[in-house]
Amino acid sequence: MLPKHHKNTFIDNNNNLYIASGNDSYYIHVWSLDKQRWTRSNISIGWSFGIGLFVTVNGDIYVGNNSHVIKWMFNDTTMPSTTVLSGECYDIFIDVNNNLYCSMQNQHKVVKKSLLSNLTEPITVAGKNGSPGAERHLLFYPYGIFVDIHLTLFVADHDNNRIQRFELNQLNGTTVAGNGSKNVTIILNGPTEIVLDADNNLFIVDYFYKRIVSSGPNGFRCIIGCNPNASASARLYSPSTMYFDTYGNIFVVHGNDKVTQIQKFNLAANSCGMFSRHE
Repeated sequence: MLPKHHKNTFIDNNNNLYIASGNDSYYIHVWSLDKQRWTRSNISIGWSFGIGLFVTVNGDIYVGNNSHVIKWMFNDTTMPSTTVLSGECYDIFIDVNNNLYCSMQNQHKVVKKSLLSNLTEPITVAGKNGSPGAERHLLFYPYGIFVDIHLTLFVADHDNNRIQRFELNQLNGTTVAGNGSKNVTIILNGPTEIVLDADNNLFIVDYFYKRIVSSGPNGFRCIIGCNPNASASARLYSPSTMYFDTYGNIFVVHGNDKVTQIQKFNLAANSCGMFSRHE
């Protein structure tokens, strides 16, 4: 069974939380985490099904549906300006060189396209031939992606229960966590998200084990959702996505068929707060 929740949230560098939600219509709402208020909620996409969301440092919004990735220019709340990619993206990431990456889950690959020219075609950067598999050059339902400042690509390879690292221009990946890693790291069960912090520690959303794990000097450890007998506020329910704000707090998207929660974990204070939205 694949995760229910799509990659439809984002936290930008100004600690604004973007939530793409909709029933008959599809909107992007923006919540200021610092001021604790909605700042904008009138971006109407008009799609009932949305996947993939990324906001650049200058406020441009990239959002996908089941066939395209479309760009909204900063302060444009009326019409999309550009279709930048054809294809279904579970996750969207834009690197420091203005390349857009798309995790094409159902095609078992990740593609990259330069945003500096409309003439460039997307190229495959992981999942060489688009076939599912467990070899170094293949993926099996890739979910979350992350690209560091060195243009190294990390992929949550969901059905292979592993995290793959792809160096720039290399189609053969290296398993850095989960099944097939060179050194014993941690057992994963359906990872859906991979994030690196400022110290290059890996943070992984482990979907079926309902937890967040991270790497450190002593290897991997569970940091959230570790105790199934803990209070409800300390447990996760089908987690799919996580983000950091600029203070280092972690926000996790999780929930069930009736309610999706965006929960904040302040690790320094060992406390948590909660945002929630009903579907």
